[in-house]
This record gives sequence, C-alpha cells and structure tokens, in this order.
Amino acid sequence: MTGLTHEAIKDLALNTKEKDRTKNFFALGLVSWIYTRPLEPTLDWINKKFAKSMDIAEANTRVLKAGHAFGETAEIFGEHYTVDAADMAPGLYRAMTGNRALAWGLLAAASARRFPSSTAHIRSRRPAASSKSWPCTSASASARSRRKTRSRR
Repeated sequence: MTGLTHEAIKDLALNTKEKDRTKNFFALGLVSWIYTRPLEPTLDWINKKFAKSMDIAEANTRVLKAGHAFGETAEIFGEHYTVDAADMAPGLYRAMTGNRALAWGLLAAASARRFPSSTAHIRSRRPAASSKSWPCTSASASARSRRKTRSRR
C-alpha cells in the first residue's frame, strides 16, 4: 500500500513523512469501492479540511482515487457490497463515542441496581497516589488530550 501511495503522488513536493500520512486515504478509497460508496463527499471534505495546504489536499485526493482504482482493477476482491441508506425518521441524532457509551451504560446499570449515581463514594475509597495498586487510565480521552498537549509544548 505504501508503494502504491507513493507512486500516486511521486511528483508532488512532499517529504516522505507527509506522503506516508496519505496512506489512510488509499485504504479509504479501496473500502469506498468495496462498499460501493461515492467519493464525492470525501473529496468535498478533503478540500474543506486541507484548504490552506493545497499540496496536502491534492495528495489526499490522488491517493483516495488511487485506492478506488486499485479496487476496480486488482481483481483480488471477490465480493462487492452495497449498503443502502437506513430508514430513519427525521430528527436530531447524537454521535456516540466509546467513552460516552461506557458512561451511559454505567449510569443505566447504577440506576437499575439503585446505586447512587454520584462517584463521591468511589473517590473516598481511592488509595493514596503513592500506592501501586490503583490502575492507570492512560487510554482515557482526557489522558490522550494531556499527552497531546504535552507533546505540542
């Protein structure tokens, strides 16, 4: 995939790291072909997202189309799928992340079991910071944002 990605954008003035970052768009183009999804919404998003850097927008566009073309010509994918639009009533829908789903699930379980919905009773049992027995939550969203903040400094 890396070789095909680099081949699609070999004439653009990007360094290797920037070229490697476009690899995801190759995979997205391929998946778009496999699931019979149009490229236009993704191309519109690329043009809006990378409007300030036309080289990056051009690279992502080319690589997306290269992934789609690879799917058409490779003849290694025996299946081709069509995903129809879901029949949903018009309305406002909420995007669900893993952290939000977990929190809502815990609240629902606590409510069903009639546990207090406050975490004050949990915090009072928390071991001291020097204790090695408390688990680290480095995979949480807040920990990731702290790491990103530290790395930008």
